[in-house]
Amino acid sequence: MKRTAFIVSGIALILLGFVFIPLPIPAGALLVLAGTALLISSSRTFASFIRFLRGRIPILDGVFARIALILPAPLTRALNQTDPQA
Repeated sequence: MKRTAFIVSGIALILLGFVFIPLPIPAGALLVLAGTALLISSSRTFASFIRFLRGRIPILDGVFARIALILPAPLTRALNQTDPQA
């Protein structure tokens, strides 16, 4: 039940983030990354997919590394799980 709630919340944050991306403040990008972190923490398949993308797209890896510095600790741990160099 808890895992399902995390997955639904993560998807909702990602969708909401895409709606807010055109705004001048970076709230949309933060929502997308927070939703991604929730999905990483609740789905091994999604975590593997993000690790693959981070290994193939250096710009995406840099974005995740910078955002991990400002997210709360549980979300940072989730993003660090997908570090391709770890």
